[in-house]
Amino acid sequence: MYANERWFKDPESRRAAQGQSKAVVDERGRALFYHGTGGMQSPARYVLKSGSVLFRFARKGIAPKDGVTGAWWMSQESFQKVSAMSQQSDISIAMAARLLCCIPPEWSDMGTLMRAKVREPLLAFRGLGRDVVISDKLGTHRLKAYNDLSARRLYQLFIPGLRELAAQPSQRVVPGAIVPEQLWNIDVKAAARGFLYL
Repeated sequence: MYANERWFKDPESRRAAQGQSKAVVDERGRALFYHGTGGMQSPARYVLKSGSVLFRFARKGIAPKDGVTGAWWMSQESFQKVSAMSQQSDISIAMAARLLCCIPPEWSDMGTLMRAKVREPLLAFRGLGRDVVISDKLGTHRLKAYNDLSARRLYQLFIPGLRELAAQPSQRVVPGAIVPEQLWNIDVKAAARGFLYL
């Protein structure tokens, strides 16, 4: 049994991993299609073992207890790919993650980098990112996922149920299934410097 199995099995979790949001329904309330952008292609079941190290970017100033309840994460291996791109391209680590994970500035300022450890086995969806389409007053913009280039191909993790697990009564000093280990403050200007939609 996995701590978040109940939420993983919920069809809404898979849709969220695929970047799908509200359904457009017919007069009987049946879903015709889902709006969406971003997310991952072909989410596959993935087991996170106890002790696994994960990374994620979150908004500036987020409290560690709130940061670990976010659903989107990357493995240590994926984070190393982000770090390598940052060094090779001479851009901030957050900017490299923004490009490889397709995270437009509208979604996050990426002002916090978090390293955390899985406390108990969890289920996640794992997959490659999809293109992101954003519309604003200047028009419609596309952020391309470069999955065809091995150096930029990055698997992401979507872990459902973390917020709900953290809210459950617990005898633990730190609640939840993922424990924060370290946080780094990131310059939000550097996290978006040179950002262009492609």
